[in-house]
Amino acid sequence: MPPPTASGLNWASQSVSIGPAQGLLGHPALASHADGRLHMFIRTPDNALAGRASQRDGTWAENGSWDTAPGTAGSVAGAPAAVRGADGRVHVFWRGADGSLRLYRQRVVNTGDWSAATKIVPHGVAGNPAVALNADGRISVFYNGTDRTPRHVTQHETDPDGWAPPYALKGTVLNTNLALAPAVARNGQGRLHVFAHGSAREVWVTAQKAAGSTTGWGDYVQVSAPGAKVADGLCAVTDADQRIRVFWRSGATGYHCVQSPGYRGWERPRALPGSTDTTPMAVLAQDGRLEVFLLKDGQLAVTKQEEVNGATFSPPQSFGRVYGTFPAAPARTHDNRVVVAARNGSVFVHPQVWA
Repeated sequence: MPPPTASGLNWASQSVSIGPAQGLLGHPALASHADGRLHMFIRTPDNALAGRASQRDGTWAENGSWDTAPGTAGSVAGAPAAVRGADGRVHVFWRGADGSLRLYRQRVVNTGDWSAATKIVPHGVAGNPAVALNADGRISVFYNGTDRTPRHVTQHETDPDGWAPPYALKGTVLNTNLALAPAVARNGQGRLHVFAHGSAREVWVTAQKAAGSTTGWGDYVQVSAPGAKVADGLCAVTDADQRIRVFWRSGATGYHCVQSPGYRGWERPRALPGSTDTTPMAVLAQDGRLEVFLLKDGQLAVTKQEEVNGATFSPPQSFGRVYGTFPAAPARTHDNRVVVAARNGSVFVHPQVWA
């Protein structure tokens, strides 16, 4: 039986390999151009940033060539994060080999005209970044500092090509686990919520006190159960009702936790069905339900909310092939179909298609 999907859609019978055969490193990041094309970014074997875009009809040329960002060889020390800014330009961020935070961005919307890679934080970056848009449209990039404090850097209010100095997310002392990246999402109040790992491998969250206020943050609140033993990264998304839901893995079990109605705290964590070797990765599908992707023994599977905004997920169903051992990166196309990408030497994409 094929994996479940939204009404009017099926999963394609086969994935598309978009190579190259010599292999790539880490897991890919996806962002959408203003014209609806998806752009994928990944680290190459010589630690450069490479990318390639889907075609205008949403398909990918099989085993096509990748474009390497000039001047980035040897500079990429982790997985990239990508987002389209309020001005329509795609921005890509990553941790540099020298502990910096670097940026590669479009100069002109929907084109292959990109600026040279630049450092927006010169040092002190300990892990992979997470990126989100503020309610006012400015980009904020979050990362763990080498001082074990979650930090962020944000675009200037009046100059989208400029960046404010790094700012520590103050509150309860977290002593964050440097090896594990943060996650970020924005709720219906317009406030960004940043999730981080405590030194005891638990999940904590801090939120903007007001929408768009990048220097006003509340204390950290524990979201996971005490002693959760979180194993790797986090994934945060927004449900159809604009409450944030965060996912993590403990052992071989995926967990999720959602904000209470009215944004008045957090409900108790719940386990996802099935098992996974990596962080569950979620995306909101066009029918308003979250689709969550799991990787177990190299096999990609999907589980889905049984009802919109619900806490119960369907039994995971496999895509029927081996995809490797790196987290899946889901996204939505211009016509709201879900595409999921994963890496196994080369990179694969598996799209939803119209029934």
